[in-house]
Amino acid sequence: MKLPQRDKAEKQTFSDEEIQTLFNNDTDSTVRIILISIYTGVRIGELFSVPKSDVDVQGGYMIGGEKTKAG
Repeated sequence: MKLPQRDKAEKQTFSDEEIQTLFNNDTDSTVRIILISIYTGVRIGELFSVPKSDVDVQGGYMIGGEKTKAG
């Protein structure tokens, strides 16, 4: 049995106003995760796999960039 193809959902992005709202609420850990993802392009799964040793909270940066099988 072959299932019918699903239409690809149109990707929605955050508006400038929505991003500003996130910044205004950046004390929430979930919002911080979303902001990191928006500005780094890192996927949520990749973000959670970053070792603590690759994160410099004081310096405000993290080391990343591992290649995946997908490229």
